[in-house]
Formats: sequence, C-alpha cells, structure tokens
Amino acid sequence: RGFFSGAFGCVPLLIAALALLGGLVVVVLGADVVAATVLSLGRYCDEPLRLYVVTVFAAECVKVAVLRHLRRRRGARWIAWASAAALFLVLFVCEVGWGFLILRSSRTCRSKLPWLFYSTRALLYAALVGVASAVLGVLLAGLIEACLWLYHRRRRGRPDVAEADGPSTALAAGDTA
Repeated sequence: RGFFSGAFGCVPLLIAALALLGGLVVVVLGADVVAATVLSLGRYCDEPLRLYVVTVFAAECVKVAVLRHLRRRRGARWIAWASAAALFLVLFVCEVGWGFLILRSSRTCRSKLPWLFYSTRALLYAALVGVASAVLGVLLAGLIEACLWLYHRRRRGRPDVAEADGPSTALAAGDTA
C-alpha cells in the first residue's frame, strides 16, 4: 500500500493535473510576453522590460541546461539535486523580485507599451501562483502520505517505536533504571 491507496488515491492525480494546467498557462503567457517584446522593439519605455524578458529567458535556459546535465548523470547524488533546487529558488526570487520592482517603478510603460506591461505582469503573477501551488501540493502530498502510513500502521496493530522500546526492553537486557 502506498500513496495511491484508499480514499486519497485521486489527490496525486489532481495535483498532477493542476501542475500540468499551470505549466500550460505559464507557457502561453511566456509566449505572449515574447511576442510583445518582439513587436515593441522600436518603442520606448522608461523601465527596461525588454531587458528583463531577455534576462529571464536566459535564466530559464540555464535552468534547463542544469536539469539536462543532472538527468544525464545517472549517479547524481541528492546533494546535486538539492543544490540545483536551491539555485532555481534563488533565480526565481531574483527574477520575480526584479520583475515586480520594474513594474512598480514604471511610469510610462503602462500607457506606451500596454501589451508588454500587462503580459509581463500576468506572467509574474502566474509564476507566483504556480510556485505557491506547487509547494502546497508537495506539502499536501507529504501530509497525506504520512496520514496513510500512520493509518495503515495502526490498522495492522503495530505500536509506535517509542511504545515498543519502552523501559521493559531496557530492563530485560540487564540494564538498570
């Protein structure tokens, strides 16, 4: 029995479906931002939104290259994956923080380049919602897995480790309390 057992069997499928839908929304919004960037090349804006879009695209390319490298190395240890996750988190915070800073300090982009401005803003909000829902989904899946593990453990009649290794076990081995 594992995560797909019992009444919670549909929860991982729901989380996967929401993640797929969120990924599709981010791809569509990303394509919209790239199109807005290309079509607004000759127009002026007081904040470097085009530079931001190019920088974020380059950071995403770095992330993809790191993931491909780790996937090719079959013996990659967990520390390499944890380091990559930390790098991705730092890059994400920098990307979103810089994006919101640019959008907030913009004076003319909203009126002169509305497509680029609103597309970038929608992509930033979608990225925030996507990461928050992914984190909550992982936490929910872990909580459900822990609950199922405890439920099946109790159902089989196994006591907890603390109950099994009580003082009677130590005294039976010859130790004194």
